[in-house]
Amino acid sequence: MARYSYQGFATDGTGRVIEEATVTVYDAGTTTGSTIYTVASGGTADSDSAVSSNSSGYFQFFIDSGDYSTGQGFDIVISKTNYNSTTMEDVTIF
Repeated sequence: MARYSYQGFATDGTGRVIEEATVTVYDAGTTTGSTIYTVASGGTADSDSAVSSNSSGYFQFFIDSGDYSTGQGFDIVISKTNYNSTTMEDVTIF
């Protein structure tokens, strides 16, 4: 088993950083929260399938290959009050 990192920046439609945005991960095509981790090894899965971006808009989470088959897709939703949410659909992480 290995953990694979996914990282990015939360931005609005004009490229401006969204600080402290919520980044929620779902199994592709569903409303089922994915099993994600905030650390590369050890620890427990995040209970709400979400992480927050920092003051630079940066976010990172990990997917464990023991939890999913190769090729599993994920829908990543970036949201914050007073912003339009952004969804990246069927993202393959490993």
